[in-house]
Amino acid sequence: MKLSTLIPLSLILLFTLTQCDQPANDPEPTAEQQAAAEQARQDSLQEVARAEEAARQEALRQQVEAERTTLSYDEEGMYVVQLSAWRSADKAQTMQSYWVDAGFENASVIEVGDESTGEIWFRVRLGRFANEQDADKAVTLLMDDHSTEGWVYHLEDAATIDW
Repeated sequence: MKLSTLIPLSLILLFTLTQCDQPANDPEPTAEQQAAAEQARQDSLQEVARAEEAARQEALRQQVEAERTTLSYDEEGMYVVQLSAWRSADKAQTMQSYWVDAGFENASVIEVGDESTGEIWFRVRLGRFANEQDADKAVTLLMDDHSTEGWVYHLEDAATIDW
């Protein structure tokens, strides 16, 4: 680069740097401008507060929904919820698969009756639950989310029933 080009560029750079150090000669903002700036700041703070409250409410809603839809199963529980009973094992298995796919992983089918008389039923059930309240929660969830009725059944002797 030629010296004749370098000198003007250096002067421009020097002038620019010295002007950056000079205080601005801007006039003081008027009371009206200060009030408008303060109002804008307050509006921003309110918007942030509204967004935080909305996020808090959504987190609470999600927590309540999780509590409503989470079922507590207990392998040793004495309560089940019966959903349906079928003469056909295939139909009962289809319904069990439907409920498993719907999120009720403890759906099962049990066979009851007397084979010698042909009075065999295949019951589709959810559970086991430790107590009646947990089973009732499942019934409520079935009605609210699936428009399906179920009823709580207390197992007389859970150890003797083959699941």
